[in-house]
Amino acid sequence: MWSLHIRDAHSPMCFTNGKGSTKESALASALGEYIERLSNNHFYAGVFWGDDIANAPFVHYPNERWFKSGPKDSFSAEILDEYCLKIFNSDGELRSSHLIDTNSGNVECGICSLPYVRRSDGETVYFPSNLIENLYVSNGMSAGNTLAEAQVQCLSEIFERAVKREIIEGEITLPDVPQEVLAKYPSILEGIQSLEDQGFPVLVKDASLGGVYPVMCVTLMNPRTGGVFAFFGAHPSLEVALEWSLTELLQGRSLEGLNDLPPPTFASEAVTEPNNFVEHFIDSSGIVSWRFFSAKSDYDFVEWDFSDKGKNSNAQEAAALFGILDSFGKESYLAVHDQLGAIACRILVPGYSEVYSIEDLIWDNTNKALLFRADILNLHQLNDAKLSQLLENLENNELDEYGDIVTLIGIEFDENTPWGQLTVLELKLLIHLALKQFEEAHEFVSAFLQYNDNTVERKLFYQALNAVLEVLLDDGLELDDYLASFRRMFGIERMEAVIGSVEGGVRFYGLTPTSMKLGGFDRHQRLIDSYKKLHAVRTKAVANSN
Repeated sequence: MWSLHIRDAHSPMCFTNGKGSTKESALASALGEYIERLSNNHFYAGVFWGDDIANAPFVHYPNERWFKSGPKDSFSAEILDEYCLKIFNSDGELRSSHLIDTNSGNVECGICSLPYVRRSDGETVYFPSNLIENLYVSNGMSAGNTLAEAQVQCLSEIFERAVKREIIEGEITLPDVPQEVLAKYPSILEGIQSLEDQGFPVLVKDASLGGVYPVMCVTLMNPRTGGVFAFFGAHPSLEVALEWSLTELLQGRSLEGLNDLPPPTFASEAVTEPNNFVEHFIDSSGIVSWRFFSAKSDYDFVEWDFSDKGKNSNAQEAAALFGILDSFGKESYLAVHDQLGAIACRILVPGYSEVYSIEDLIWDNTNKALLFRADILNLHQLNDAKLSQLLENLENNELDEYGDIVTLIGIEFDENTPWGQLTVLELKLLIHLALKQFEEAHEFVSAFLQYNDNTVERKLFYQALNAVLEVLLDDGLELDDYLASFRRMFGIERMEAVIGSVEGGVRFYGLTPTSMKLGGFDRHQRLIDSYKKLHAVRTKAVANSN
């Protein structure tokens, strides 16, 4: 089993992992995934692309369309279609503001929407880019030597994840693959035996749910830690699906990495909790039910085969996989990207291939970044009134206090800096301190010291601040009586920063001044450099086509 990692030398945030039964197939896997993610802008999801790109002739793709918001925050009837609206706006709560593009933040231009072709009749339907980013993440994207091959990969991935979710959340017990069937694939059997020899019991399961879906499952146990991993693979060929399930085990991880496996549970609420599937989607590190391991399976084993050995095998296989969606009334939508000299596509299956809950468009939308981005980047320039307003916004939007600011506003700060480690809780703390609201600041300092994982330097600053605030808030204590001891404990320089923060001479200690111009963010600028290269290629492709 081969696993490898490739990345952009200039922008290391652009990377993929590959897997395969040979070194060459692992490299092909990694390169294919790199092309698919580049073509679908996945490397740059959630990131602010800056004013230059926001005001360029196009932001995402040359064929995008922008639709102005209507009265009372309504959105254009040209966005989505009737089928999609029944899924995404079933209760009528979806608004234009929920669909504004996160990457550009260009509210004045309206909703950036991308064209997808409806499979049933070939009509073009416009999907807001922010809807795709919020709900589908990387699901249903692929690259291939031909469009049909890419479609097969897309659909296989969609079925793999949808079936995985059904099995895990439904606590379904799958049938074992008989030994005589495994014997037909000696190289796969050898890989299983190698893991067994390393002390990891391996279970091979048929995840087709009675031959309906082209999905297999390989589950690994770690008796040293009591943890398990369940890996799923999908492909029209049972052999390929099985091989992918097996190689997925070690994609991007070593054998030592298998010591972090979560233990199985009989607690159904832990398995069915929505974030558990997200963990399975990201790296298969979610929880699996003990019921999954019962000797009594819910389905009989089926030696299925959706593959085609003919001349147009990929086209036939894609048709077979689309046929599965048709059989239970699911509409699909396709976008093709070929400006980079390779074929990549994305398939959306509304009501089926979402990774995140559709309700997240209303309650946990990534474009909430637009409420905070400018104020946080201009933090040092805000007066007290604007700081109070920012604090109120942070409080009213029910944010995770331990969520990081990097994710909230879409700026790739260097992770080893105070900005890179800044959380919502710490930002609130520093704003209260700047406003000289010492009681509130003290409460947040206590929470920070109890739960936050930060550098030793940062923790010592807050330990010193905590001591100073406790003295200031106690009418029976005088700060001058303790300064000498504080300086001996925490150092003169650190205490100057603490006293300055309390008196107002130091604001937002450790956070270097920033702005919407994004100057000084080397890590972020490298990512934008990468996107600008991609943008230039697309611009040239349009010019050549004209």
